[in-house]
Amino acid sequence: MNEKNHIYDDCIGNPPFDGAIKILDENYLTEPQRKNFEEKKTKIEAVKTATETEETLKKIALANLTYAMDLQGKCNRLKEECSRKIENINECNNARAKKYDDKCLKLGKAMGVMIACYQAIDRNFGEKIRENIEKNNRTQKEGQMRALMEHMHRLTK
Repeated sequence: MNEKNHIYDDCIGNPPFDGAIKILDENYLTEPQRKNFEEKKTKIEAVKTATETEETLKKIALANLTYAMDLQGKCNRLKEECSRKIENINECNNARAKKYDDKCLKLGKAMGVMIACYQAIDRNFGEKIRENIEKNNRTQKEGQMRALMEHMHRLTK
């Protein structure tokens, strides 16, 4: 491992600096962010160094700035992707809600038609239907009683 990579590795900690940059895709910085990073880079580069330690610190500062800039770009890209996914989810949910509302509307209309039909039938044939139902219930009970009596009669023999 050469000395230059070692400095950059120490300044950011875990993965090697170059490897972390490769993970990051394109730079998606807004214009104010880009200007901010350029100003910081200009200030760092303007620092005069007299010793080797100061030169090393300057390199570390530039490396950290580049890393921060790349991370900010990646964050911006992830925000953009997440907002697109959220929009897609919202569109899907809105489509489902509309479909559900349409079904409810159709069901409501069908229910209204059924109620109107039942009212018309009740108005015109309600008494006859109720009499017929009452007669059927009465004859059913009479038939059940007759069958039970016959069964009792057979058991008592």
